[in-house]
Amino acid sequence: MVHDFKEFYNTEINNILAGLPAVLFGKDQNIYFLIQNLSCEMESFLHGKSCSSDINLFSEADEKKLISDLKENGLRYRHCKQLLEFNYQKVNIIYLQIFNPETGVKISLIPWFFLPDRPYPAFVYVYANWHYSITGNASLSQSAGATGKLFGIPQFNKSTLSRSNRTMEQLFNQIGLSNPLPCEESENPTAHEEDIGHVLGLLKTCPDMNSLIDACSTAALPLPDAVNRKEKGLLHAFSNIPPKYSEVIKKEPQAKRKNKDRRKRPARERKQGTSTGNLKFIAPHQIKQIQTAFIQCCKTAVLGMASAHHRFLL
Repeated sequence: MVHDFKEFYNTEINNILAGLPAVLFGKDQNIYFLIQNLSCEMESFLHGKSCSSDINLFSEADEKKLISDLKENGLRYRHCKQLLEFNYQKVNIIYLQIFNPETGVKISLIPWFFLPDRPYPAFVYVYANWHYSITGNASLSQSAGATGKLFGIPQFNKSTLSRSNRTMEQLFNQIGLSNPLPCEESENPTAHEEDIGHVLGLLKTCPDMNSLIDACSTAALPLPDAVNRKEKGLLHAFSNIPPKYSEVIKKEPQAKRKNKDRRKRPARERKQGTSTGNLKFIAPHQIKQIQTAFIQCCKTAVLGMASAHHRFLL
């Protein structure tokens, strides 16, 4: 006999959430479930191939089956979309928000690289912050320039990097991240059908939205001691990323030192802009190799963060 229904529900929800990439996003009290098995069209988008202006998370067959399952379980859905820029393309990412009309509980199914209300994929922000850290915080402009070149976003700038850097550092200190994020894909990833089954289970089990929010908090791993920024921080969190992925800017040979001309000359007019205009980058095929490898590496880190702490990386 169950004496405390709320406790029973929360225990069930907690069990379902354990180890799953579900993220609580506070502004709209929405739960986002990160999907790692994407449609062929979306995978092509990640590999830099040209595509239509609207890209669906699921294939037509998978979405049709999912909608059929939703109707059988008395659940409803709606399509949502968000504009995303990557590889010199701007596309609308179309995903599903599923909700239980009786309880008001809603879960959005989104691709693993997606960040609500952000114009770029998650791996773009991760790379920018990691590049800045691994180069010894040498230059925001150069790290932003390297990021923009690598991911085909020419307008990615140091202001965006600076804001995201502060946010990411604050996040890692808040959750007390003591171990580096994983970068190697699990040998036994969960099956697509199993992931969807968990989502349906959450929607049917939760008595209200607050129960799901509470469960997300309690299902996260226990928080260790706060991170000492001087010793760990971003560089420690991303220490599993191979340093060679940062070598996007071509190294120029040092010029021979010339004797200083001490003659007085009129001041020259300074050109406006950042120093990134003078940067020289590695060959396009090398850019592509690093981009592909880093995206795969970041996928594991993003899913690991969501599974362990139910938080986005940014």
